[in-house]
Amino acid sequence: MKRIGMCIWLLVASLSLGGQTLWPDGTWCVPSGTTPERMLLEERNLWLGSTNPAALGVRPMPDYGTTRLGATSESGAYRRPQQAAEAVSAGFHSDSYLSLKGLHLWGAFDFTQKWHRNRAWADIRDPYNGNPYSAGSAVASRYQEQTVDFHVKASSHRIGRRWWVGAALDYSTGDFSRSSDPRTRTQSLDLAVRPGIAIELSPRSTVGVNGSYRFAKEKMLKPVCKESDNYDKYPYYAFKGMGEYDEPDLLSFSRRFMANYYGGEAQYRYGSGGFSLIVRASATVRRDRVEGQNQASPGDYGETIWSGAIKGLLERPQGLHAFELHYVSKTGRANEFLQESVTVQNPNGSFTSYWRTIFSAVKYRTSRDEAGARWRYYRLDGSNGYRWHVGAELRYGDFENRYVLPASSLAASRAGAELSAGMPLVRGAAHQLRASIAAAYAAVPSRSLTVNTAGKSDLQTGVIDPEYAYFGRALTICGITVDYDFALRKTSGLRGFVAGAFRLIHAGGAGNRCFAGLSLGILTGYGRYPEAR
Repeated sequence: MKRIGMCIWLLVASLSLGGQTLWPDGTWCVPSGTTPERMLLEERNLWLGSTNPAALGVRPMPDYGTTRLGATSESGAYRRPQQAAEAVSAGFHSDSYLSLKGLHLWGAFDFTQKWHRNRAWADIRDPYNGNPYSAGSAVASRYQEQTVDFHVKASSHRIGRRWWVGAALDYSTGDFSRSSDPRTRTQSLDLAVRPGIAIELSPRSTVGVNGSYRFAKEKMLKPVCKESDNYDKYPYYAFKGMGEYDEPDLLSFSRRFMANYYGGEAQYRYGSGGFSLIVRASATVRRDRVEGQNQASPGDYGETIWSGAIKGLLERPQGLHAFELHYVSKTGRANEFLQESVTVQNPNGSFTSYWRTIFSAVKYRTSRDEAGARWRYYRLDGSNGYRWHVGAELRYGDFENRYVLPASSLAASRAGAELSAGMPLVRGAAHQLRASIAAAYAAVPSRSLTVNTAGKSDLQTGVIDPEYAYFGRALTICGITVDYDFALRKTSGLRGFVAGAFRLIHAGGAGNRCFAGLSLGILTGYGRYPEAR
């Protein structure tokens, strides 16, 4: 797989910004090269933002897809303490819609190779996933990460006069390891299924509901090392939250994280004339088990997530208004275990040892809230595209991480606004050139830090204090994206594209963070864009 990733990197260094957020906690990925026609088609389909697979049947999409190679690069002094100073990624992506007799389908496949440089305090793939029981070393190193993702959704055609049923499957596997020293290697598996149903109440309104179950597992494998590897040069920390930690022996350390997610979402859509609206509400319960050797466990973690969103469209012959409101609330808590070692004799005379929990207590709590509003206006061109678009976004978020005893806490909030605009610079049947720009400002309304680590200062100086400084900076952010697509054959519906993007986060005295990339690929099914109202 390493050879495959390197070949992709040598073939193209790639990226595009279409539809991505400028915010520093947003996902930065390879741009899609989406054309104006596809952007409007997806904007008009309000069901695409839901997790209900039956939505594919309620609002079918035309048969089209994207295949691309791409790469991204990010670097700069402004970063979180468990984040790499530099990261470079390259990968392959393919997705497609397809309608068959009695069935609507969508599928996607991704392979990503990522290189992290100068990363410390984090030997799991995502140290910011909420669970405090991660682990890492104070000595920075290089990492390699490989990820394979597969997604598929299927929905029936209309059943009877008003029913649709659907199902979705998401599968991901990953490998995360240091490049050249005898520390842990992490492997992950993520599997999710979502059954759904939708019912048309009237020509103007439709309701839907879907359930979801997800299982995620991440294993920190025991290092294959010996004393001659000088493993003692790498001080290792098993975290408990807010600067609390244990110091395990690297030679015998291993850990498994097993998470179960149970949830669902309900949707209601209303449409009349040029106005349409969808309301979504969801709830998810997460339960994590954390285990080491012989059932040894520092504790477990649980989380509850509530979210709601309203998205709407108001369309007139000359323009399309799109707006969205959303809110997400997460609360989590971790039980810390007191365990004792137990050895029992088996019937055959052998002995088995394991760790038994004799006491547990809630020692760590976390909460996070985020709210936002987005508006975008498209000036339509009279066919299936737009002449230009402008947009604005407001966002607010806050969080608190708190260790109960000894009492320590970190809290911060961030509020900001973003403006964006874009337009085709060159447009014709043979080729198109587009550019979009965006600028944002984020302020820090509040933050606080209280630390009592009882003499354990390593994580305070290495993680807690830098994290506090990270969330204390007001940010100025700007970005630009340029997309160029061209016809490969006049009648085949195939178009090639090249897309590039750049983003800069300026954090004053804390330095900058830069993101850049390039992508190239093929669009299939070009021209299959029925008016979707």
